Order: sequence, then C-alpha cells, then structure tokens
Amino acid sequence: RVLLDISGDKSLAPASNLKLFTSAAALDVLGPEHRFQTGLGYRGHLAGSVLRGDLVVTGGGDPTLGFARQKDWLDMGQVLRRWVVAVQKAGIRKVEGDLLADVSLYDPIQVPDGWLWMDIGNYYGAGPSALNFHENQYSLLFRPGRRPGDPAVLLGMEPPVAGLTFLNLMRTGPPGSGDNGYIYGGPGQFHRLLHGTLPAGPERFAIKGSLPDPPRFCLQALRDSLRAAGIEVSGELKVSYTPVAVARTLDLLESPPLAEIVYWLNKKSINLYAEVLLKHLGAAEFGEGSFEKGLEALQNYLQASGVPAGGIALFDGSGLSPLDAITTRAMTRLLTAVAQKPYFEVFYKSLPVAGIKDDSGHLSHLCRGTKAAGNLRAKTGLIERVRAHSGYVHAANGRLLAFSMIANDHTGKPGEIDRLHERIMVLLARLR
Repeated sequence: RVLLDISGDKSLAPASNLKLFTSAAALDVLGPEHRFQTGLGYRGHLAGSVLRGDLVVTGGGDPTLGFARQKDWLDMGQVLRRWVVAVQKAGIRKVEGDLLADVSLYDPIQVPDGWLWMDIGNYYGAGPSALNFHENQYSLLFRPGRRPGDPAVLLGMEPPVAGLTFLNLMRTGPPGSGDNGYIYGGPGQFHRLLHGTLPAGPERFAIKGSLPDPPRFCLQALRDSLRAAGIEVSGELKVSYTPVAVARTLDLLESPPLAEIVYWLNKKSINLYAEVLLKHLGAAEFGEGSFEKGLEALQNYLQASGVPAGGIALFDGSGLSPLDAITTRAMTRLLTAVAQKPYFEVFYKSLPVAGIKDDSGHLSHLCRGTKAAGNLRAKTGLIERVRAHSGYVHAANGRLLAFSMIANDHTGKPGEIDRLHERIMVLLARLR
C-alpha cells in the first residue's frame, strides 16, 4: 500500500536513478549468472608460423574488459598478455593480414539521443561498443598553476591513445574548487578541446576522458603487445560492423557474472555499464543491439512488472540524458515488484548503503548515527538541477519500504536537497 504520495505522477528527470530500471531489466532478462564473451581467433590459414589471414577480436559487449574493479577481474595488461600467449601457443610468429575487430553485435551508434556535448568527451560520457576496452576511458595528468587563472599544463596521458591530440585551454581555479575541467569531443574525433578549471594546490591533478574509438584502441594495444613479444603484424587495424567468421578460435574470455557487473554499475553509477546492458537487452530480445531496441525491451520489462507507463520517456539506460523522464510512482512500483523476484538479493546488495563510511557507494555521507545508517539502501542521481534518491529501508517494525524522491529545477545546492531527503529517510527508518 502507498504510505505517502506527493506529486507521484509528475514526470521528472531521474538522473542515475534510471539505472535501477536498466539493471533490474538486465537481471530479469539475462540472469545474474550471465557472462559476456570476447573471442580471439583468425581467418585464413597457417603456413608454418605465418598466419596468412587476419587475427580477429570478436566483441561480445563485455563492459569490464581490461579494467579490474576488483582483484579477480583482469586489467588491460593481463588481457593483452593472455591474448599474446594464445597466439604464441597457436605457433603464430607473423600475421600477414590485418588485426580486425568484429563489433557486429551492436550497431555503430555510441551516443544516445539527448546526451549533452559537455558530457560526451568525459569518462562518464563513454558510449558502448561491442568491443569495450579499459572502460572506454583514459586519464590526463595536469600540473595546475600557483594562482587562479594560471594555465594548467598538460603533462601526459595514460594509457596512451595513438593519434589523439588536444587544444589545452584548461586554467587553474581557486584552492579546493575541485574538478571543473571538461574534455570536448565526440566518437571518432581524435582532436579534443580541454576547457574549465582544476584546483590550485595539488602538484598533479588528473581527469578522465572517453576514448574516441574503443575497438581501434583495443587493436592498437594488442598490436603493440604482439610486437613487443616478437610477433610481426604487417596489415592494418580494421573495425567491422558485419559478422566475421573465424577459421579457429584461439581464446574465449568470459566476463565476470552479471551480478558483479550490476554491483559496480549501481555502487559507482557507471554510465557505460548501463548503456551496454541496454544495448544487450535489445540484442537478447530482438536480435538488434541498438539503443532503440534496448529501450523497447526495457519498456516491455516495465510493462510486465506492472509499472505504469504514464509520465515515462526514456532516451538512454543510464539517466545521463536530461530528456529522460519517469515518475516516483513508477519507480516505487518497480522497486516493489523487484522485491518479489528471485534476483532481489543481487539487486538489493548493489545499492549504496546510507551512513556507512566503508561502503563503496555514494550514500555514505548521509544518515550517519541514525536508524537509517546501515539499513537504508538507495541509488543516488545527480545531473544539472536534478537530485534523486530511490531505494529501500526497513522501518522500525521490520517491514521493508520502497521509496523514491526526485527533485527537478531546484534553486538551491544539491547538498540542500540531500539534507531534505535525509530527514525523510530517517523518518522512514523510524516508522512503526
């Protein structure tokens, strides 16, 4: 039953609260044990130690490939070493053809409708590919100036991205002003504009950007690793959006289970993971890995879960688009439905925990020392003039409550909305 409803049918931008829709749908359709697969093989034939053909990396959408968010995941170097060993075990010492990425599982569109130009070049604006690598991001290291207004000197890039150039207009901001630096540039564009401010004080300061072409970056890294191991590659780097048949598979690398991916998606609010899952929903349900079909699959899941469609307009899976709209009624209806599903525990444990300093989510600063601390779990959401919190809390009588609070077009600072939401969270935890 509904305990409180204030403008529950008002259509509002949810920001990253939308990830709850996407992650729940993925758990339902794909299952918590689902694993993405990335293949390494070749087409052509071997003549002694020479491959007269192409070495092919077949992307399966794995958003974690080459980025170790936990100890048992493989980082970029470990993935590359594994592939080099697989090539060596096949007896290949020279590739006379190309290095080829088969990214046909998803369509070529990397950026959903409605994403802002100021977001796309930054790490949180990294779009999905069938062959993601290193979370489709790189880091830039700066030396801020001594005084506000001084140029911030660009020192380097890690990992290096071949062909990527920059026009650096970055300046120094006041001490303690934080990261207000932006990287401007879209998919396939290898020239980026750096603009904004970085705080005075630190000798070094890093920001992260989105890779312009993740499959090509993966191939570049693989070619460098092969050459370092004495394996010559004479051809070019090529990306194919049509399926590539291989004569032999040399390695099949599985991702961590979806349960772990959803954990990090919601704990750290990783936009890339959400957009990959959206496209994968389209591929699983309709055989087309596109935003359009992913959104159609997501709408089907919401309808099957009894979520009212009124007030909902979806453009992506992460909530980064300010055009996204849902209602708090829809959100609480979904949360209530998921609580009855067999994957509820996986979903529940992926949510940030209020008031717990050691939790890896974004809710640890709220509700400390209250009945909600260590009890309430919720997804946060933040884009310009939007603040949202949706999740679960056990009331004092032991009952599990689902709640959703979304503020749009507020005139105060996000922290003021946080404090208002925090008061409501604590009251919910004290209900009898």
